[in-house]
Amino acid sequence: MRNVKKDTLALQKYEATLLKYYKSYLQRLEKISKILRTKNRNMQSINEQEMQLGETAVSCICELLVVHPYFNFSVNIANYVLPLLDNKRSNIREKVAQCISQIFNEDKRGQLSLTIVRKLNQYIKSRKHSVHSEVISVLLALRIKDINLDKEKEDETKQKKLMSHKQRILALSKRERKKSKKLEQVEKEMLETKGEENKQAKHKILTEITSIVFTIYFRILKQAPNSKVLSVCLEGLAKFAHCININFYQDLVGAIDRLIEEGNLGLREQLHCVQCIFTILSGQAAALNIDPYRFYVHLYKNILKVHCGRTHSETETVLQTLLQILIHQRRRITQTRTIAFVKRISTLALQSQHNATLGTLGIIKQVMQLGKAAHVLLDTDCTGDGHYQVEIEEPDYCNAHCTALYELVALQRHYHSVVRQLAKNIAYTTPTSGEGSLTAEIAKLSPQELYMEYDPAGVAFKPAVPIPKKSTVKKVQVNYSMNPEFDKYVNIIDVDNLFADGHVDFYKACKNNL
Repeated sequence: MRNVKKDTLALQKYEATLLKYYKSYLQRLEKISKILRTKNRNMQSINEQEMQLGETAVSCICELLVVHPYFNFSVNIANYVLPLLDNKRSNIREKVAQCISQIFNEDKRGQLSLTIVRKLNQYIKSRKHSVHSEVISVLLALRIKDINLDKEKEDETKQKKLMSHKQRILALSKRERKKSKKLEQVEKEMLETKGEENKQAKHKILTEITSIVFTIYFRILKQAPNSKVLSVCLEGLAKFAHCININFYQDLVGAIDRLIEEGNLGLREQLHCVQCIFTILSGQAAALNIDPYRFYVHLYKNILKVHCGRTHSETETVLQTLLQILIHQRRRITQTRTIAFVKRISTLALQSQHNATLGTLGIIKQVMQLGKAAHVLLDTDCTGDGHYQVEIEEPDYCNAHCTALYELVALQRHYHSVVRQLAKNIAYTTPTSGEGSLTAEIAKLSPQELYMEYDPAGVAFKPAVPIPKKSTVKKVQVNYSMNPEFDKYVNIIDVDNLFADGHVDFYKACKNNL
């Protein structure tokens, strides 16, 4: 017994010493990194080496938080590094954003994530939304996609009804109330045995996180629609729109519609607005009286603004939105609109990088397989009432059914072999065997997988380009013989003064020397 007590005391002493020096180490790192919080007026007197040392200290703090998110002082560390998300140095913002995003991704308990989100909400509100985009963009790393606030509200109402009913039953006598307490205690122990209580607690934490995140997004949307963080806010709404409470859908759609109609949004913001609306309509909001036509028009007119240049980064948003309206919600879109969008995105395929072209062709292939509406675009002899007007920005009035997918001819001569195969497959009406069919490896890939699988961002071309074979060219001996008259003409020219005037006039030089 004495030995056990001695070992316990030694362990306690070791832990106390460890925490003492750990705290001292954190205070030292905080002191070194405080230089990064210096006001602008004092920046001139700061040495660059001190700044680099401060960056190193921030890296150490972030690493400690990521490796041991629930060790002592983790909340203190989180509260210290969060304001650095709004630092004027981009590399500091990137380090802290990477740290917070990793915590959001790997946090299994959710308690630290909730603490960070609460702190971010307070910070954004105190700065009146005048913050760098990293402060908002880290929220995209949260794992809240499975949370349903509508279901939460229904369960809470149902639970209240059950509890009131239960209380009425148990209010019969004092003995019954004592019995109910014992019953609740037994039920709680049973839940702990099954691990259900932990699940409920975690779900409650995630629900609170979701509520705070949407509070941030809605506040930016209504109070700061012209701020520089609007784009990231719209991106977050598009990603988590299916988690929004159904009571807010009508207001959100109205706010987004006003933003687009004002005409102050850039291409990225407009695409995220449209994506957010169709994400909302893919869920319970389908029952609401919302006419999505104007959002179809916004998407249709912006598709061709995306290309393989500086707007290439918007391709993924366009593909995700097209998948929602043409594949997942195909029953809600008219045939005329489907044909117009298929024609439009086939043109988009001509001006995109090969992975975006493959994603686009993957969508067209699925549309062809799921219905016959777009098959009219494969008939080059088709006639209709009028002609295709590409300049019209409304899909219902451009007469897309009067044209054909002539782009497939050009795409069958594409530099990428898989693009050629996919274009040929669509031109042959997506056969599963025979001429024009795809290999099993390519046929099983979805549009998103095609986009990711053949992404050239890693500077690796797939499939690999074969090394060209060395070819030896035989030298052919040629006997040159000069015409005597031409030889005489060349010899009479004064070569020394030929370039005196900066240009050559052989005829004049020859004439002067004759």
